[in-house]
Amino acid sequence: MIGIGFFGEKLTTYRLLFVGVILIAGIFSSIDEKFNLKSFFKRTIAIGLLTTLFLAINNAFIKQALVNNSLWTTNLWVAILNFMMLIPTIQLFKKDLKKLDIPHILPVGVMGVAKLTKRI
Repeated sequence: MIGIGFFGEKLTTYRLLFVGVILIAGIFSSIDEKFNLKSFFKRTIAIGLLTTLFLAINNAFIKQALVNNSLWTTNLWVAILNFMMLIPTIQLFKKDLKKLDIPHILPVGVMGVAKLTKRI
C-alpha cells in the first residue's frame, strides 16, 4: 500500500485480493478462542502493526535512496542510522551481552561471512 502512495505502483485485482486475505487472516489469527474481537485491539498487536508500518516506510525510503544514490552510500547511511537508533537501547541489553559466549555468536558470524561470500 505504501508503494501505491509513494511510488505510484499499480496493483492488480488479484494482488488486492491477497492484501485483503492477509488483513482478514491477521485479525482472525489474533482473536482468542472465545471469538472476542476485542482481543485483536490490544497494545501488543498495535505495537506489532506499528513496527510493520515503520519497516515498510523505512524500506520505501531506502528504495528512494537507492534510486538517488549509489548502493554503497545507501548501505553506509543505513548502517549509521541503525547504529544511532540502537545507542539509546544499549542499557536494556548490556547485561545480556556479557552472558554471550562463542557458541552463541559463531553461527551468526558464519552466516554473515557466508552471505558476504555469496555461499548461501
